[in-house]
Order: sequence, then C-alpha cells, then structure tokens
Amino acid sequence: MFPRAQEGGSSTGFTLMELLMVVAVIAILAAIVIVAINPTRQLGGARDTKRRAEVNAILNAVSQYAIDHDGLFPCAPAGSPCVDNTWRMLGAQSSGCNEDTLCGVTGIASSCLLLRSLSGTYLTTVPADPRYGSGDALGPNTKSLYIVRTENDRLTVKACRSEVSEISTVSR
Repeated sequence: MFPRAQEGGSSTGFTLMELLMVVAVIAILAAIVIVAINPTRQLGGARDTKRRAEVNAILNAVSQYAIDHDGLFPCAPAGSPCVDNTWRMLGAQSSGCNEDTLCGVTGIASSCLLLRSLSGTYLTTVPADPRYGSGDALGPNTKSLYIVRTENDRLTVKACRSEVSEISTVSR
C-alpha cells in the first residue's frame, strides 16, 4: 500500500500481499453473487413454469377435442383407456401406472393413457416432464402428468414432481 522507492524516485507495481487481498475480495463477492442467484432454484422454477404451461395445454387440447367430437373425450390409440372418472397417468406404458403417494393421487388405473390422438391437431407434441421426460426409460415413478374427468364432465389435470412451487392442478 505504501509506495516503494526505486531508482529514479518513482514507484510501480503491487506487492504479493496486495494482489492476494484483491483476489480474496473478488472471490468473496463471487461467492455472495452465486448464493444470491441460486442456479438450482432458478432451474427448478423454470421447470415448474413449464409444467404449469403443459397442464394448461393438455386441458385446452382435451377440451377442444371434446368440442370437435360431440362431447367425447380422447382415448388411447387402441380405443381404451379413455379420459374417464379414473385418475390416469399420461404416458406410453401399457402397465406400471401405480398409485402416486408423492402427488397424492390414489386409485390410478393400471395402464397409462397415451393421448396420441391429440398430437398434431390439438398439441404439437404430447407433453413430458421437463426434468424426467416421459418416464418410459426411467420407470413409472418418474411420470408426473395426470388427468381425470369428474362428475359433470369437469376435467382436472395435475402436474406433480414440482421442484420449487406447489403442485399444479387445473380444473375446467
């Protein structure tokens, strides 16, 4: 911090201690910024936003399908299962859709509901969980989208596996 005398009376350069102090201050400030930004929470929040958007997209697609098909709800390509009064996981597995205690969904049908009839016309693609994908490769416990038709033909779509915010549920 104090100038050092050199030949000719001028001072230049920093001591090793001064450089270490500057590096330490920069490291402390960088650590504070990283903690404040919290990239894990930011990414989780972004995935939760995508889940909410997918819930609305599925609900809109199923509703539009029912309007276009005289009130009938979509079924899997083989004709069964359909959107009915049983909670169904959305996915491509023919079995392995078990009750989900994490999501609070009970009484789930044994086979998943694949809504390919919505793909192309009503949905660009059938949504998958933004973190886990469709769950086929990872097993049924990674599935996160559910649908049920309640009394009075009211649809409820639920996205589980939220990371930051609450589970997204939309009824219409």
